Amino acid sequence: MEGNEEVDTTLCPMYVEPSNCYGKDVSSCNWAGCTESAIAIDMSYQSLTGTLATFISLKNLKYLDAEGNSFTGDVAGLKALTGIVELNLGSNQITGSITDLAALTTLESVNMESNQITGDVKALAALTNIKTLDLSGNKLTGAIPKFLCDGHISCDLSGNYGDFLNGKIGVCVPDECGNGSVCNVETSCNTPVVVDG
Repeated sequence: MEGNEEVDTTLCPMYVEPSNCYGKDVSSCNWAGCTESAIAIDMSYQSLTGTLATFISLKNLKYLDAEGNSFTGDVAGLKALTGIVELNLGSNQITGSITDLAALTTLESVNMESNQITGDVKALAALTNIKTLDLSGNKLTGAIPKFLCDGHISCDLSGNYGDFLNGKIGVCVPDECGNGSVCNVETSCNTPVVVDG
């Protein structure tokens, strides 16, 4: 039947047409049938609000792209997504500890830039399958772990250290890699520390 597109009504409606939820609280969207069928959901830049708790019942979810919305909630709520492979929640208002994110050991790609994630970056060592990691613009601390040093992982941790240290500019972020730049963060400890005011 040329020109007519059949829609599989057994699929999660958010998979078939996520724009039907544009501008709403995500919990009020039609999630009927999604618990079992949702494998990939792209609802990026849909002016959505709500909490991460909406996603925890999607037990087969492998790919979630909800970048550029106004989601809130603690990253700990995502621990129920035990098979998640790709997670893009950049530019939201998500809080919580990096340790809870690191519990998602199946992750290969994470973009949670420009949120409010806290904690020591050494917790990321638990992400043994990770290939791409963007946690820039959060509130992370600690030395950059050695597994991020060899370049096999594309990573960005910029915008964490200087902002978190309240006005200190040129602060050396120690790492286990040696001096230089790792994950877009200057790690050369020969850099003088300049403190505002």
